[in-house]
Amino acid sequence: MSTDPRVWPECEPECIINLDKPFNNQVTGTGSHGDEFVDLNLTGSPDNYDLGSGDDSAVGNENNNIIDGEDGCDTILGNGGDDKILGGGHNDVLVGGNGATVWGGPFAAVDGSIDNDYIDGETGDDTIYGENGDDQIKGGEGDDEIYGGNGDDVMIGDDGDDLSLDDGNDEMYGGAGDDCMAGEGGDDCMFGGTGEDVMYGNEGDDGMSGGDDDDRMTGGLGDDFMTGDDGNDEMYGDIRQGNATDLDTGSDTWGGKKVDFRGGSDCMYGGNGEDIMDGGAKADIMFGGADEDLMFGGRGADQMSGGSADDSMQGDGGRDWMKGGSGDDYMRGGSKGDTIYGDHAEGKDPLCEGDDCIDTPREIDEGEEGCDLIHGGAGHDKIYGEGNHDSLYGGTGRDKMYGGEGDDVMHGDDDNDMMCGDDGDDEMYGGHGDDVMKGNKGDDWMSGGDGNDKMSGHQDNDTMHGDDGNDDMSGGEGNDWMSGGNDNDAMFGDEGDDTMFGDDGNDRMSGGSGEDKMSGGEGDDAMSGGDDNDVMHGDNGDDWMGGDDGNDTIYGGDGNDDLEGNEGDDHLYGGADDDLLTGGVGDDVLDGGFDEDIIIGGEGDDVLTGGSDKDIFVIDLTWDGASFVSADGHDTVTDFTMSGDNDVLTYRINDLTGSASDSDLFDALEAATSVVDNGTDTTVAVGGSTVDLLGVSTGVVTPFTVFDHLGNDADGFVGVGINGYSQGNYLYEAVDIVIV
Repeated sequence: MSTDPRVWPECEPECIINLDKPFNNQVTGTGSHGDEFVDLNLTGSPDNYDLGSGDDSAVGNENNNIIDGEDGCDTILGNGGDDKILGGGHNDVLVGGNGATVWGGPFAAVDGSIDNDYIDGETGDDTIYGENGDDQIKGGEGDDEIYGGNGDDVMIGDDGDDLSLDDGNDEMYGGAGDDCMAGEGGDDCMFGGTGEDVMYGNEGDDGMSGGDDDDRMTGGLGDDFMTGDDGNDEMYGDIRQGNATDLDTGSDTWGGKKVDFRGGSDCMYGGNGEDIMDGGAKADIMFGGADEDLMFGGRGADQMSGGSADDSMQGDGGRDWMKGGSGDDYMRGGSKGDTIYGDHAEGKDPLCEGDDCIDTPREIDEGEEGCDLIHGGAGHDKIYGEGNHDSLYGGTGRDKMYGGEGDDVMHGDDDNDMMCGDDGDDEMYGGHGDDVMKGNKGDDWMSGGDGNDKMSGHQDNDTMHGDDGNDDMSGGEGNDWMSGGNDNDAMFGDEGDDTMFGDDGNDRMSGGSGEDKMSGGEGDDAMSGGDDNDVMHGDNGDDWMGGDDGNDTIYGGDGNDDLEGNEGDDHLYGGADDDLLTGGVGDDVLDGGFDEDIIIGGEGDDVLTGGSDKDIFVIDLTWDGASFVSADGHDTVTDFTMSGDNDVLTYRINDLTGSASDSDLFDALEAATSVVDNGTDTTVAVGGSTVDLLGVSTGVVTPFTVFDHLGNDADGFVGVGINGYSQGNYLYEAVDIVIV
């Protein structure tokens, strides 16, 4: 047996009766052209009768009767026995017979046993009652009403030929028992009643109602309406190619042209019970109703609504629209761009836009929102988790996912996807492609995966992993945590106390407001602290770090780093390699660390340490043609070395006149500079700037009070100095002048 729930057992009406059964005397009576009443219960009456052309009435006996109404509007009651009743032409009333009901007309039904009748309405608009027994009934041509009654009945609406032009719009009522109904041609209505019924609409726009128990329905061609009512029902919207009498197997019937699959736009209501619905071809509408339902959209742009309980939906082909309703639902979009809502899709009705509304019945589901599992499948999908804790998978295609309320999990999978967490603590996985993730409210967790991803946490405390690709991350409000991963990433902490790791690649980080922590990792990174007191580590690579506002602490690490304190009382540590440290405004502490560093204290009273190897300490002056002015304040150099490391004190001069030569500035600086030696330390002052060289006295260098050399420094500074010495092609100075 197939494990596919859409494969049903074959129902083939056997519209044949054995005329050689016992209890038939094989005698056939013949009626006249007038209207007559025939009672086969009378002594000596035949068991078979041809009524003739009038408007006749006939009552069968307890044997197996064959009664043919022929022409005229006939009323025939089979009574007991397995009867074959033929209506003939015109509009007839045909009753198989069980004596349970008294019918109007020239006779009353009599009690009979439960027998199996064969009734054929033939032409005309007939009313047929199978009553008790397992009856086989054909409505024939015309608009017929067929009542199966008790027993397992087989009912066919048309005349059984292959032509549908003369088939009418039939009504069939199964009553009690496990009935099988086939509308054939015309717009037919079928009502299963009690029992496990099977209904086939075939051609025409048919309506089917399963009633009680577990029913099966297939609409066939045309726009069909099916409602399962009570029981675990199965509904299929169209027909399948293959076995002509088995409508449950094979693939969709193909009309021979591209995207031409035969079928109609069907509407299905599951009602109570665990129902299975399959739309087949065209655009179908399905409502699950109560209990756990299973829906397959088939081909076409389908609309599915799960209702209450835990429902499962699959869009298959076409651009489908799905909403799970209450309960923990499972939804998969299929091969095209689908729109999927996990719960009620409040305010989002695909059938009604603006003033153009389709008056279609709606399912009202006001239950609690569930934990839904939704797969977009192939195509560009829109998926809405809505309330509670949902799991959303985009699949292939450029998908858009909205988690809604609750703690949701979203997977972008392939292509460039968009994920929006909305409320709750959400998880988002970008997968392949260039993805966009928005956390919104809640403590959200995001992983970009492959591709160049864009992540924004918005509110609360969010976690973001860039993984592979050049990623863009924005923390928004809250204390956020970001990791760039591989490649060149950009991170923006925004508000809150944020933590950022650049990892591999050349990364850019901006802390924004709050006390932020940044680590560059590998590569040449750029970091900006923003407001408040930030901590930055350059780690490996040639990094740039700026503290901005606040009292910042910056570590260069390995590589030739550029460190700027800017506003506030900052601490800058160059680490290994040749670093540039600029304190900016405020009372800063600068330490070059290893190798040859350039240290610029800037405004404020700074403490400067060069570390090992030759270091250059820079003081800024402005020359207006008459005097020097400086805002550098009172700085202290803790390890100035005249020999060995050969440190340099450089005066970087901004010439406002634009006409002073190096020699002019050399003479003016020599005249304006004050050098004071207290026997242990030496203080050099000019233009309002003061530098204390700790551990340096005039006994270390002679003559210290005179700038006695003009030349080029090994680091490219041009100026004058004292105690110069030559090494190779370079001339080193203890004090430099640089013209800006």
